Amino acid sequence: MGARTLVTFEQFEQFPDDGMKHELVKGEHIVVPPPKSRHTRIQQKIQDVLRPFVREHRLGEVHRGGVSVDLGHLGATGRQFPEIGADSIQ
Repeated sequence: MGARTLVTFEQFEQFPDDGMKHELVKGEHIVVPPPKSRHTRIQQKIQDVLRPFVREHRLGEVHRGGVSVDLGHLGATGRQFPEIGADSIQ
């Protein structure tokens, strides 16, 4: 097993958009292929249910995957359903 090269969030943001899913976990750059169409359809159906509920109850926002989130010392990840609390929406 080779040595890992760790990167910062700022370095991670500079990677080109190549259609792959990129994650930064505890400084390690991880690349995975994009989701299959079945996954995307299921994701959309879940979002279609969540979005009106979250809006009606003023809980925050529901976003599509591919959003970069800075998790401080833990790194960052393009999570499927990033959570943004209502108190952080301006």
